[in-house]
Amino acid sequence: MFLFEVFLGWLYGHFFEYAAHRWVFHNPKLKSAFKHHYSQHHSRSRKGCMVDVASFKRVSWSDWEFKSLAILVVMHSPLLLVFPWFYMMLCYSAMSYFIIHKKAHQDHVWARKYVPWHYDHHMGRDSNKNWAVRLPIFDWFLGTRQVYKGTMREIIRYNNYEKWGKYAVRPHSSKRDEY
Repeated sequence: MFLFEVFLGWLYGHFFEYAAHRWVFHNPKLKSAFKHHYSQHHSRSRKGCMVDVASFKRVSWSDWEFKSLAILVVMHSPLLLVFPWFYMMLCYSAMSYFIIHKKAHQDHVWARKYVPWHYDHHMGRDSNKNWAVRLPIFDWFLGTRQVYKGTMREIIRYNNYEKWGKYAVRPHSSKRDEY
C-alpha cells in the first residue's frame, strides 16, 4: 500500500501541476490567475531569456505562487488521515515544484539544461504547449509537448542572448536578416 500511495501521490502532483498551469493560469476567463501568470510572469521571462526578476525575491506570504501552493497543501490536508503517504508525496511535489520553478527562472542556463520542456514553454513560439515544470509526463501523454530547444531558431536566439544580453532583439530594419 505504501508504494501505491507514493506513486499515486507523485502522479497526482504532476497532473495537478499540468492541469493548474494549462486550465487555470492560461485561462483568460480567470482574470486574477491569468493576469498574474501570463501577463506578468511570461512577459518578464520572455524578455529575460527565461529569467524572471520576481524569482529573486525572498519567499514570503506575499509571494503569489508560494501562497497558492500553501493553500493547496492545506486544502488537501484531510487526505493525511486516510492516505498519509499520498499526502506526503503531494507535499513533496509542491515543494519540489516551487524550488525547481524558482531555480529555472533564476538561471536560464540551468533551465535550458535540466528542464528544457519548461524552457520551451516560455521561450518557444507557442506558450500554449509544454505545461509541465518538473517532468513532461502529461505533456507527452496528452500530446502537448513541443520541442523548441535545439532548433536552429532557438540556437540563434540563445547565442544572441549569451553574446549581447538581448534575446534576439534587433533593429526593425534588420528583421528580414534575423534568421
